Amino acid sequence: MKPTTFLKYSVSLLVLTVVTTLVVACGNKNESAPQPVVIQQNNNCLNGVCNVPVGGTNLFQGESQDWYGLVRFTWTFLAQNAISTVNPYGTSYGSIYGGGTNYTVSPIVSYYGPVIATGTMSLAQASGGLNGSCQLPAGTYTFGTVTPGQWASAIVSGLRLQASGPVAVTLSVPQAMVGAKTGSQLGQYWNEIPATGRIFGTVNVETINGYPCNMSVLVQ
Repeated sequence: MKPTTFLKYSVSLLVLTVVTTLVVACGNKNESAPQPVVIQQNNNCLNGVCNVPVGGTNLFQGESQDWYGLVRFTWTFLAQNAISTVNPYGTSYGSIYGGGTNYTVSPIVSYYGPVIATGTMSLAQASGGLNGSCQLPAGTYTFGTVTPGQWASAIVSGLRLQASGPVAVTLSVPQAMVGAKTGSQLGQYWNEIPATGRIFGTVNVETINGYPCNMSVLVQ
């Protein structure tokens, strides 16, 4: 082989080797890179608040009302992370629960992570304090989430909502929990029945039409 030809061949081989190494390295990097869970968002706006989180996996549907039945809520909670129904204590509970029968745990109990909520708030009559700027007219309000809450063992906390209706309302749920089973649910595990029921907790009214308010209602 002539020296010139050999030189050209060596350079070509070196370039091909470098290119191949880079392609393989990049491919391996992409394959091993962790895929973070991102809260789904869109450009929908709730009373001027845009890019609110939407979507997710249905976790729990509930209803609530105050003691007098004047304020009613419907709730749909959506998990923002993957839901696992693996029993955190193993696949068998032993003789305490019937001789070690294997079963999965309901997501209501097993899910830990961010959640959003959608639903309605209905007022049978106007409500508010002495301050005329903090009056909630009667009617039905539809709400979505502006700040996701955290769900842990059937308890939700730190949830902020934006409601639209007769007026614009910002709501917050500092802490609430899935209520006790009732009726046909009694005597059954959550994984054996539909994930529906009651939500018990406090709902705060933060603002009405942008005006700061300090009102709250206990619902169950």
